Amino acid sequence: MGFLKRFSRIPDRIRYPLLLVALILLAIYPFSFFLFIPKWDTIIGYLPYRYFIGDYLHHGHLPLWSPFQRMGYPGYADLQSGAWYPVLWFLLLFGKYTITSIMCEVILTFLIAGLGMYRLTLDLLNDRRIALWAGLAYSLSGFMTGSTQLLVFLIGAAWLPWCIWSFRRWLRYARWSHALAAMGFAGMNITGASPAFTIILIYILTGMGLIYAWRQRASSGWWKRLIPQSFAALIFLGALLAPLICSYLDFAPYFNRAGKLPMTSIALNPFTWPNYISFLLPYTVISHTDWFASTDLSLRNAYIGVAGLCGIWGATRAGAGRSGLRFILLACAASSLVLALGNETPIYKLVYHLPGFGLFRHPSFFRIYAILCLLLLAALGWKAYLLEGAGSVSLRRGVIVLLLLVGVAGIIAGASTSFGQVYDQVREVLSGREFLTSPPGSHVLLNALFVLLLFAVTYLSMIRFRWSLFTALLVFTAVDLMVQTSLTARTTMVYPITYADARTYFNNLPAEHDQTYNSTAMKQLDDRQGLRSAPGFELNLATFNKVPSIVGENPLRFRRFDLLQHTPVMDLALENPVMYVPTQSKLPIDSVSPGLLWSPVGCIGSPLMQLDSVVIGYNTFSGRVCNSSGTGQYLILNQNYHHLWTASLDGMPLQVGRINELVMGAIIPAGASGEVEFRYRSPALLPCIVLSVLSWLLALALMIRIRQT
Repeated sequence: MGFLKRFSRIPDRIRYPLLLVALILLAIYPFSFFLFIPKWDTIIGYLPYRYFIGDYLHHGHLPLWSPFQRMGYPGYADLQSGAWYPVLWFLLLFGKYTITSIMCEVILTFLIAGLGMYRLTLDLLNDRRIALWAGLAYSLSGFMTGSTQLLVFLIGAAWLPWCIWSFRRWLRYARWSHALAAMGFAGMNITGASPAFTIILIYILTGMGLIYAWRQRASSGWWKRLIPQSFAALIFLGALLAPLICSYLDFAPYFNRAGKLPMTSIALNPFTWPNYISFLLPYTVISHTDWFASTDLSLRNAYIGVAGLCGIWGATRAGAGRSGLRFILLACAASSLVLALGNETPIYKLVYHLPGFGLFRHPSFFRIYAILCLLLLAALGWKAYLLEGAGSVSLRRGVIVLLLLVGVAGIIAGASTSFGQVYDQVREVLSGREFLTSPPGSHVLLNALFVLLLFAVTYLSMIRFRWSLFTALLVFTAVDLMVQTSLTARTTMVYPITYADARTYFNNLPAEHDQTYNSTAMKQLDDRQGLRSAPGFELNLATFNKVPSIVGENPLRFRRFDLLQHTPVMDLALENPVMYVPTQSKLPIDSVSPGLLWSPVGCIGSPLMQLDSVVIGYNTFSGRVCNSSGTGQYLILNQNYHHLWTASLDGMPLQVGRINELVMGAIIPAGASGEVEFRYRSPALLPCIVLSVLSWLLALALMIRIRQT
């Protein structure tokens, strides 16, 4: 009790956020207590991308060229790698990026999401109690717990309320500090989240701007302040994103996804009608059934809590107030859910033609915008309930309707399942089984029973302990979301792999590039050739082991590599090691063999040039050559061609060109010998980094300042 008294003396502006942080950390205890590691894409994708960045920086080099995936690519240009994300920079201050770092980033992302929703709700409704509830519901919503494996989705959801809040404050007050701070929050989203979130964020902020412009159409003072601020804000955002823009422009001519994707591709993983059951009984969507088969397991959940649905009921009443805001939120939630359906409706085929809409997949991600709007609606409803008290007729009606829905669902499910199936499911849950084998009926029944039991216990506690309506709301919501999070954790959030085991794997990784395979034909470098692996770490192993590879899971790929991947051109390239001397020109009758040269036309290889001591370095490849022939001879670097590669022989510049349609090479002059070095440089990048860092220091100061006002 002494602790509670001391806690109650903490000012509200600190106490409520602290309580929110504590509840979130408790709910995601597998991460916050470092028990188990995240699963799927977070481990096999985003962790190796970040590991590459941290490892290069740790050794004092910019993370420019990664030879560890698909014959090399500019890792700094990967928009989903976090290379220019300030949160990643902060984590790298504590050392190399490892399993510990990715877990800390996941934890921070959940906290950023909750605190952002808290701040946005507080700004809209000026009630810290409701803001606390909304922040908790948002951070533990079905999107966050269901899509934990998609770190760039989590980041997009986490910064979304911050972006809306800061942009709204700028539009309301038209102050310079607010304008620049809003760009800081937008920059966080752009540098950390999936590009899909950036595209939709532009539409959201544009819509907000148009609404405020209409409201302020007669205010000349507002326009005089906002117009110059808008131009300055865009310039400031450009400064924040300078290295990201530079890196994207470096790779844009080669990017395999620079244009619109086909409709069949972008409509992958819609939030289909069966997934709507997750709004009421989210445990159902991880059951063993074909009902949800058209959507990936991690993209089916849109839960906002039973209390959230009750709040939405209250918001529909005329007495809830803020009719304009309610209309906007309802319209945005409805349109988001329609878009989330993907090609289940003809509407998505129309918006496909809007700028940016054809560049991303997985329409189910639109459910996060519906979740945010629905929770803000629910916050309006709960504020009205709290003002009216526990005896509110509308509150009672809403609770009764929800309990009837849950009860009917439980009765129907109970009629379609057996005691044995329910018993087997309970046993699987208690044993921590990753993928449940029970049918959806038993899931519905158990979920319904839990909700009914939780309501009964909460109601009796209100009477017995004289809880206030807010206390009951907070306890009910916290227990509800924590239990739902725990039930889904093994399926969509964590591997059954302990953090201690994963940390051991990283402790045994090489500190420097492994030179073992430098003379091995590339076709053998398939991410499996005796490399260190561990449970959960089964893809992108070459990145962790720091050896070249021809495979790799990464959406950032060279267009030419993809086009030639299953052609004789690729077969011929893969017959050779990472650096080699071509020995003969290819004739039409020649079969696939090492050392062939056919492009540019007229090039002739010679066995009189020798190469040895090949070393793969940080953004470099080097070796010793001796050209004993009477003519210049090509030395080939078996990496994807990029115009930013340079070459030199004992410091003398050599011209680098595309060779054999795919890779690159330089001509070693006749009779020359010495050390040849290929180096990747981006001349404009370093000035952009300096500009960005200085701009971020200002942005962070302003972001903290307006958060405290």
